[in-house]
Amino acid sequence: ISLCCFMLLLPLVAWATGRLNTITAIVVGMLVTVLGSAACATGIGWVCLVMLLIVAVGEIMFSIGAPGYVGHNAPKASKALYMGYFLTLPGLVGLAPGFAIAEMAGRSATEKTAVAREYLVEALGMNEAFVMDEGQLPDEQVMPTVAHVLEKRNAVAVQESIRLLRGEVNWDELGYSETREKVSQIFGSVLGDVDTASLQQATQMLRQQYKPYLVWCYYGALGLVAAIAMLIFKSRAPSAL
Repeated sequence: ISLCCFMLLLPLVAWATGRLNTITAIVVGMLVTVLGSAACATGIGWVCLVMLLIVAVGEIMFSIGAPGYVGHNAPKASKALYMGYFLTLPGLVGLAPGFAIAEMAGRSATEKTAVAREYLVEALGMNEAFVMDEGQLPDEQVMPTVAHVLEKRNAVAVQESIRLLRGEVNWDELGYSETREKVSQIFGSVLGDVDTASLQQATQMLRQQYKPYLVWCYYGALGLVAAIAMLIFKSRAPSAL
């Protein structure tokens, strides 16, 4: 989505960015990206969609301003070298904090199914071997299982019922599509009809438990530090482009 927004907004934002001082364009681009990233922490679908548009605007402004700044201020004999640094160093340097953020945020930022499995084991008391085996508990059945067990508090009974029903099936005789259909039938008979409201409550509970929105706050904080550093640089080097 962000890439599509980037392409659609590029001409208009490029025109507006060209009317700004280069460092100003870079700083504004950073701050706009920070705003969009921080707002994504709300987890509200339409807010995140709007913020992706805002992030795309910030990325365009920075992407237009930064190369021009590097090219203008680099020594004439070393412009290509400096542009090479500009193109490669951000990725290399960004990997370090990126990995650190991923480690702090764990899997909760992007893998709801993974943390739901952890919750089934750690908080609801289901058998780890059963929960972590995708063959026994497919991804598409994880959230319905969480929602059902949260409401009924019958983790052991659910697990045992599924085990018994699976034991009655000759899986070797079933093809791929038949296997998936049979698994869906088994979980449907055990879990019953898990409504949308229950799934939403389970999702909200996981959000409160694992706080995936913090990853956006980390990104925003890094961007804010970078923008402040650029403002300090501009105040000390007013003659810079």
